[in-house]
Formats: sequence, structure tokens, C-alpha cells
Amino acid sequence: PVGLRASLLSPRWDSLVSGFHRPLIISAGTCGGLDPQLASGDLILPESVLGPSGERLNVTPSSHRAAVSVAGGSGRAGCLVTTREVVQTAADKAELRARTGAVAVDMESSIILTAASAAGCPSLVVRGVSDDARAGLPRELVGLINPHGRVQRARAIALAVTHPAAIPRAIALQRSTMQALRAVARLLATLMAHSGNNGA
Repeated sequence: PVGLRASLLSPRWDSLVSGFHRPLIISAGTCGGLDPQLASGDLILPESVLGPSGERLNVTPSSHRAAVSVAGGSGRAGCLVTTREVVQTAADKAELRARTGAVAVDMESSIILTAASAAGCPSLVVRGVSDDARAGLPRELVGLINPHGRVQRARAIALAVTHPAAIPRAIALQRSTMQALRAVARLLATLMAHSGNNGA
């Protein structure tokens, strides 16, 4: 619960880690696919994340191995890139992939991994693809999301009136986002059960 661009991470950090000794920090949520072979709902389990300034942050190898193991081959490894702004068009996604070699993009993981590293905590990234490399994100839809990652209802209603053609795309994006989040939730539940069975 750290919001779009992890804008709420700093004020919520202390309460999130309170009572834990070196907790595993997981950046979990959705991402955009950059690799054309990825489809909506696919799991991304990157070994590393590129930050907006080009810094590379690695997840904890043992945590990554555990996640890959319980994913049973359904998760895609590689590099994920974090950007400051939404990558809106298929052409922009192709350019970002060519420039970074990343398989997917989000706006939070490098920030979360930086905080985990500063606190001396192990880290992991589990993301689900909500929009593939061929799918664009119209500017009107991007504007519907507030910093908390929630849809702003008043803007959504206004969009239905002023840009009715965007509604089918919004519905399709909502469906693919839920598909991606369900895949992430299943993996996290399996990972937690596996850790508990091993006494971790």
C-alpha cells in the first residue's frame, strides 16, 4: 500500500516494518510488458531492477530462487525497469526495451528496493503484466488514477461523457489488471505457505 510511484512509502515505512527483524520486502503489483512475448497476466520475477537514473538494484538471490521455485516455471526472470512516468505507447515501450533490455516496466520497484537496501532488509519483486508490449495506455486513462493508485470516480464519470471511445479500453485494462493481480496473489500465497512449511 505505497501508492503510485511509491509516493506513500516514506511516510508508511516505519509502520510497515514495525515489529519485524529484517523482514523480506516485496515489491508486488502490476507492470507493463516490454518483451513482445509477454501476455497480460504473466508473472515477472526479475533478478534486478533498473532505476530511473540508470542505477541497478538486485533482489536477494535466495528469495528470488524460492519464488522461482514455487512459481514452477510460470514466472519470467530478467530485468525490470522503473520509470518516473507511465510509458504510454507501444512505440515508447519498444524504445525502452531496446535501450534497457528490460522485460517489463513499473513505477515503484526501484524505490522499494532502495528503501529495503538502506534498511538492510532482503528484497523480492513479484509483478504481473497488466498491459503487454503492444498495448498503449491512453493519456485519458492515466489521468484517472490518483497517487494512492485508486480510480478517481468523478474523473471516470467525466471521461465517459467526454471520451466515450476510451471506455472499452478502460474495461479491458481493468480486466487484465485484475488478472495480473490474481497471478501475483497466488504466487505470494504459495510462497508464504512454502516458507511456513520449511519453518522460515
